[in-house]
Amino acid sequence: MPALGSGAPRLSADSSLGGGDIVVASTIDNRLLAQAGVIATSLAAHAPQGRRIRYIILLDGEMDAVAERLAGFDHGGVRVEIRPVANPLAHFPLITTLPPATLLRLMLPDLLPEFSRVLYIDGDVLVRDDVSGLFDLDLGAAMIGMATDIPIRNLKRWGVFDVGRFRGTFSDYCAEILGLDPMSGPLNYVNSGVMLMQLDRLRAFGLADHARDHLERFSTELIYADQCVLNAVLPDHIHRLDLRWNLMATGFGYAYRRRADAASRALFDAAARKPGIIHFTGPRKPWLLPRDESILAPKFAGQWWFYARHAPEARALREGYVAARWWLPRAAPTPLPDLSFRSEAMALRRRLETIGLGRKI
Repeated sequence: MPALGSGAPRLSADSSLGGGDIVVASTIDNRLLAQAGVIATSLAAHAPQGRRIRYIILLDGEMDAVAERLAGFDHGGVRVEIRPVANPLAHFPLITTLPPATLLRLMLPDLLPEFSRVLYIDGDVLVRDDVSGLFDLDLGAAMIGMATDIPIRNLKRWGVFDVGRFRGTFSDYCAEILGLDPMSGPLNYVNSGVMLMQLDRLRAFGLADHARDHLERFSTELIYADQCVLNAVLPDHIHRLDLRWNLMATGFGYAYRRRADAASRALFDAAARKPGIIHFTGPRKPWLLPRDESILAPKFAGQWWFYARHAPEARALREGYVAARWWLPRAAPTPLPDLSFRSEAMALRRRLETIGLGRKI
């Protein structure tokens, strides 16, 4: 595997806190490049004064026209860098619809050797606040910061999983496949959509080797691919992030909330008052079927589309949305933000226009 960017200066874990560049990374394939442009736009809308954000996209694919356009993004202190990589884990079979690119995040310590710390974010997130406080967070002795997967904590009450050679409850899955305690495992299970990674420590730990070993043994039983690997190999090295930094919106559509326990609803409501990063987990995304209220909280879909209208590929996103909703020909071209967001949207619109990201659709 090539050492990417090895000529850049290495930031120490301590000196990177409270100053210097903020390094953000995503691992995606070409299908999510337009959505990555929305992430870049939302990062720029909330970028801190006096610090640069380097948004590095590790692309499991080849440069195409969309990638070339996105690589020119340089607005409001946010600069996009696209690095095509050969996925060394692509040969492992996955039992879900997740693309092989999701496994690349397990290789970030090796793929980003010039950095000691990175904020990893999935391609289906929306940044809603200045991420400098999160990036500078003191992890103590932990190797990685991740948020508890609130929807997962309820799965242990929801019947039986039948995946590969495994059949049983989620508690059984945590014990047999992930090596976690069957009682506390589901409660402590974390989501990999937003991760503050201490890369020096993860390199010393040998994350890539541990990940390969677990994939060799259980790849056809891993319900959530890389996420399950991280829960299995790093259970004692995780700092719990505040849920506002990984607000899993799709897990709290109205139908889910009717079934979730009271503690889960309370945690979500607290995080939703001031979300830092909204994460659209699950198969239903704002750019596809945002009005399916049983899956996706509509207010967050409208917020995503506010930033999408200012993003580099806004027109392509709208065309894709309309095509996905062919069965509702009278549907609005894109969903409107909720009323509670509209006053904030006015200030954000002015900020985006000031940095050269005026509305495109």
